[in-house]
Amino acid sequence: MNNVSEEYLQTISLMEAVLNREMPDLIVLTGDVVDPREKDDDYTYHFSSALELIKSRSIPYVWTGGSPIEGKTMKDLHEIDYA
Repeated sequence: MNNVSEEYLQTISLMEAVLNREMPDLIVLTGDVVDPREKDDDYTYHFSSALELIKSRSIPYVWTGGSPIEGKTMKDLHEIDYA
């Protein structure tokens, strides 16, 4: 089971509020989407959740990557991104 902290829930809520208010035409993610120190399963869950907020609104986005993630290759990250 993933550890969903109050801080994480507040972050998701903030992201939803900003997306709803700003209604962007494009989102550019210029670094880490999730704390790269997260455990493997938690990283995947949190990364997917953050992107789902964008994908569910059909907003085009560009992700430039971030810090190296222990145990994840760039191919792994792209597979999570495109899931």
